Amino acid sequence: MIQLCWNCHGLGHSMTKQALQELIRKFRPSIIFLSETRMKDKEITKLRKNYKFCHGTTVKPIKTAEGLALWWDHTVSIQVLSKSKFLIDTVAKFNGDNSLVCFSWFYGPPTKADRPTFWNSCSKLSGSIDLPWLCAGDFNEFLWPHEKEGGNPWNPGKRRFLREFMEANDLIELPSKGQKLTWSNNWLDGGIIKIKLDRGVVNTKWLEKWSDSCVFNYPRLGSDHCPLIFDSDPPLARGPKLFKFEPMWAEDPECKEVVEASWNEDNNQAGMTQWISKSRRCGNNLSLWSKNKFSNCRRIIDKNIEELVSIQDSTIDNVRSREALLIREIDDLWKKRRKILASEISN
Repeated sequence: MIQLCWNCHGLGHSMTKQALQELIRKFRPSIIFLSETRMKDKEITKLRKNYKFCHGTTVKPIKTAEGLALWWDHTVSIQVLSKSKFLIDTVAKFNGDNSLVCFSWFYGPPTKADRPTFWNSCSKLSGSIDLPWLCAGDFNEFLWPHEKEGGNPWNPGKRRFLREFMEANDLIELPSKGQKLTWSNNWLDGGIIKIKLDRGVVNTKWLEKWSDSCVFNYPRLGSDHCPLIFDSDPPLARGPKLFKFEPMWAEDPECKEVVEASWNEDNNQAGMTQWISKSRRCGNNLSLWSKNKFSNCRRIIDKNIEELVSIQDSTIDNVRSREALLIREIDDLWKKRRKILASEISN
């Protein structure tokens, strides 16, 4: 069970769309929550359908609250309990599991004036919740001094609304991997500020059901916030990696040839044994074909992202120009991969 949560800082940018598409391809989330969409409902609906998510709900941008979107696929049924410019509260049921799960998706008020009213209203959320519960998003709050680098010093007397909310509802923060600080002002000439504004917190019923749950803070690409990947069954707790068909393969004429050659190969078997054998061979051949065809771009992208992780976690200001260069290179490589497919289709 994987969810993606991201303050995308405007869905209209081409790199943001490409970054979102890559996240969907890589992690295959069943639920996506986006904040600061800065996009009209009609455009968001079109984008959602392009990314093959059959259901969704939105909140229009209102002044400083710049729009929310929640998407989900056919593997989950979601009931929206309430929504506002700062929150979408839901109950979900996943296919094959009759139990219900609560998801509260947050975009914390960015202005001080809105915070007391919003957080007071959140006290009602857990009133009837006796289910596994995940609260996630950009809370626009940080909890401890080590969660901020640069800018004004820690103010111990400042009210911490998120901490009060967690204590009042017995919520625990999920362990995270990847980037330690999830937002940056991205200043290149000194004065850089980085803060952990994005996270996920859960109740004990969630941990009883999914004790291995964790969050992966992916590098900042196409936004000033890290995308958060929530996984209730992370790789270390899973068995062998399953074959997954990449949707983009179907757009390449060579894909059909690989499938036909794999399926038509005679293996002197019959019935279900033959079908299983052919399916396994087809999957192996497709994986090998994809690795050979797209390996150069993917290898360089993965290498650049690894370097980006270390740079974005660095406290050294003079690496910012290198960070900007890596982001441009990754964007160019994504575009190159798309051109390869477009060329194959036109031919």
